[in-house]
Amino acid sequence: MRIYFLEFFFKTVHFLKRKIFFYKRNDLDNTNIEIILDPHNFKNYNLKLPQEYNLRQFTEKDFYGFHMLMLKVNMGFCPLSYWKNYILPGGFLVVEKVNTKKIVGAAFVAIYPNSKNDEVGTLEWLASDPDLVGLGIGPIIASNLSKRLIDDNFKKIRLGTQKHRKGVISMYKKLGWRLAEDL
Repeated sequence: MRIYFLEFFFKTVHFLKRKIFFYKRNDLDNTNIEIILDPHNFKNYNLKLPQEYNLRQFTEKDFYGFHMLMLKVNMGFCPLSYWKNYILPGGFLVVEKVNTKKIVGAAFVAIYPNSKNDEVGTLEWLASDPDLVGLGIGPIIASNLSKRLIDDNFKKIRLGTQKHRKGVISMYKKLGWRLAEDL
């Protein structure tokens, strides 16, 4: 029950935030695009997090911190009660700052909900704190989870994002992902 209340709370906060602060943001191209990973093109990202940060599995205690991160990076509301039916076991990673326990990065891999026969794996909701650019949080999470999808032998590996997210698209390309429209 607590989870559903918190989801309602964060969904409402996100809605109000968009109405109050972003009603004039028509300059961004929010067109959804699909990005595909061919396992043969995957380039593992070998950076390590600084010692004051820890990459680990998501736990229910991280629910609040995860949604606070989503609000901070303006990614919207992630319906975890929906996604929990598709997230792969052990496939939800977070990066926390050790001394504060603050979630500063997160993403998960799942069976793509529109997939027939569970043949498509997807990387979802990758976010990292914009105040920590340069630490490699996003690429480290994306690399670990991309490898997980490859190791699970999905027939197709994909993710979705918006066209205006040029920085994250560039990061994915460095890992070997390609825009579906370019294939």
